[in-house]
Amino acid sequence: MPIQPEHRSILGVDVEGFGRLERTDPIRLRLHRTLRDLLADAIRHAGAGPRQYDLADTGDGFLATISPAVAKSRLIDPLVAQLAAGIERHNQTVGHAEQVRLRVVLHAGEVLRDPHPNVGHTAVFASRLLDARQLRACLAATSAPLVFAVSDWIYQEVVQHGYGRIDPATYQRVRMVAKGLDVVAWVHVPGDPDAVGRAGPSDVQPERSPYPGLEPFTEHDAEVVFGREPDVAALLDRLHPTLARDAHRFVAVIGPSGAGKSSLVQAGLLPSLARERQRWVLVPPVIPEDQPARNLARSLASVLPRPEVAALAAERQGRPLALDPPAERQHEQADQDRAEEPHEQLYAPTGQGQSAPTLQGPGCRVDWS
Repeated sequence: MPIQPEHRSILGVDVEGFGRLERTDPIRLRLHRTLRDLLADAIRHAGAGPRQYDLADTGDGFLATISPAVAKSRLIDPLVAQLAAGIERHNQTVGHAEQVRLRVVLHAGEVLRDPHPNVGHTAVFASRLLDARQLRACLAATSAPLVFAVSDWIYQEVVQHGYGRIDPATYQRVRMVAKGLDVVAWVHVPGDPDAVGRAGPSDVQPERSPYPGLEPFTEHDAEVVFGREPDVAALLDRLHPTLARDAHRFVAVIGPSGAGKSSLVQAGLLPSLARERQRWVLVPPVIPEDQPARNLARSLASVLPRPEVAALAAERQGRPLALDPPAERQHEQADQDRAEEPHEQLYAPTGQGQSAPTLQGPGCRVDWS
């Protein structure tokens, strides 16, 4: 029998931070089962019978392919509200490591069976949309239990017509960029319509070359930087490992000029930390110059609620901030002081060739560039 396509709606869901190191495998198993039950319940509330949809496991989520007999509008209303309510009920009963937040996407098109109907461009498109950095940023910008994105086709054919309780005004147009994908989609955040604006638009332009020449990549280039994932993962593991006692209070990225240190930190590490705003506050880069305490205070002032730069600078002046000790004494002095004094952690990136003070106990001097 010749291969024939069939039309299906594609609903993709992905758990935020499923692979976080604080989540053990037993926790991941419980999250996986919880998500499967919540998703199946929401699909049933949309009117789909057990024979009208298939669930494919994607590791940290699911891809549901749903019969065209189920109205696509029902996969938005009531499904999204039902899924969000289920997540909120679950999160009220578990600890932080087992709480669930989701990225959810809806698309539709032709697929092939092997044996389940989830093979082809339509399924790949939904998976890429689900993984888009802009959708991740929208979830990081809100405390809502989920963010929901629809493809432009779904928006034009379903959302904009306002079926049922669907409100097109709550969907915002976002350019999504992912591996092999550069498209327009529409994002809805239940209960938080300003989340998309807080996440910010993509700064990557279609005609922009992904090669900045001799300049380092920045966080605005994160969508076009690939291949450094293992290095980023290694840095993240040092900054927040599974066991708190293994955390590194100071992590230096060292290498020869042109090796990609700045690009690794700016376009790899910082965007990853920014997606975990509940755990990290990112301080702008510190360039000490001739007023290190004041310049450090300025960086802190940009992320603290209504601080006074002068007051912060004065407070910092009362604590040692040593810059550029001779290389021979630097590591020796730091090792000695680490053995004597407790540390107070600060993370602040600097540009190549610049030194940044780190706040430590009295007498401890550490320099890095």
